[in-house]
Amino acid sequence: MAHSDGSKNRYVLGTLLIIVGIIFLLNTLDLFSIRVFSFQFIIFAVGLVMLVNGRNKTLAVIFMAFGAFLMLDDFFPNIHIDGSLIFPSAIIALGIYIIFKHRNEKANDERVLSGFSSDDFFDDTNIFGGSNRIVNSKNFKGGNITAIFGGTEIDLTHAEIADGTAVIDVLTMFGGATLIVPRDWNVQISVTPIFGGFGNKIRREPGASVDLSKTLIIKGTAIFGGGEVKSMF
Repeated sequence: MAHSDGSKNRYVLGTLLIIVGIIFLLNTLDLFSIRVFSFQFIIFAVGLVMLVNGRNKTLAVIFMAFGAFLMLDDFFPNIHIDGSLIFPSAIIALGIYIIFKHRNEKANDERVLSGFSSDDFFDDTNIFGGSNRIVNSKNFKGGNITAIFGGTEIDLTHAEIADGTAVIDVLTMFGGATLIVPRDWNVQISVTPIFGGFGNKIRREPGASVDLSKTLIIKGTAIFGGGEVKSMF
């Protein structure tokens, strides 16, 4: 699975580079005009990467739509998008995301009522803020982390992985995430870094073994942000 995720990340980055190269070529030939390194295009590109490489499709579509809206004057010269529209547009996009997130939380609540513990699968979102969470589930399945201009710390020290494998999907953008896990867990990191990174800082004693039946896969995207996995003791 780790090999598959790594290949997927390379396809995502490769495809994005091809798109940027084609745009540069069209700009050079005066067949097309778009500001590749503009704020608008970066937002659109971030959404594209999230759509392909992450679980939070709603946020990905919002990013792409927001970026495309701000690039309208690149595609249609007769339309001018004033800079003063960026902030209110961002507020509207954030409101749409919160509404969809609330719907997802209601679905999660229904899953809890049907016997699926909320501690088994978490959804942690921080936008311009931070949080700390301790997960003690004995049937841990994974979770989602979204940190945009914010940060989070998830303590999994006393959790036990269900079915041998758990997956955590991470999106950090101008933010960060820290995961604290038991030392014997087999941690596989498959996070796509875009001006960011995600590192494994678990310290093990020489000769210490890793339990392959307890595998935590961390996947997602780090954009101008990052994170780390470490052990408490």
